[in-house]
Amino acid sequence: MTGTAARPGLPPGPGHACPGPECPAAVPSDMLACSRHWYQVPKPIRAAVYRAWRGGQGAGTEAHANAMRAAIRTMRPLDPKGGLPAVESMQTRQARDRRNVDQGAMRQHDLTCITCRQAASRKPRGPRCAAGRELAEALAESSTNLRREVDRDRAPHPDQQELFG
Repeated sequence: MTGTAARPGLPPGPGHACPGPECPAAVPSDMLACSRHWYQVPKPIRAAVYRAWRGGQGAGTEAHANAMRAAIRTMRPLDPKGGLPAVESMQTRQARDRRNVDQGAMRQHDLTCITCRQAASRKPRGPRCAAGRELAEALAESSTNLRREVDRDRAPHPDQQELFG
């Protein structure tokens, strides 16, 4: 599924549009996607596409279609500035920053609160004072928000095409 010329035995076609979201690139008929989107695809999935492709003999088979769908689902929009994958949204960055602030506040509290520090060696572990519990709840909430935003970033792009259109 790579290369710039059509493979022997395949009809020379005009190619198709890259199935990556928001990608204007035209790619040859023997390639799945432009190189920037292709290398976003995890290596095991790329290997599955190659195995199903079998030098063009597997084109159109169910195994090849499934492998292509899996590869396309992992593609993300490109960063317009540098062409690198825009894998993290602004909301995810903000959630990560918030979680880091909450972690720092929790660490600072653990160092300064005598009640919580003395309880650190006892079970069940965790903050013993009201301020420590409040910080722990804020940290848990910000961690949950971060996981939610990361999952949203990993979800398929809503405008993504199933195969090639």
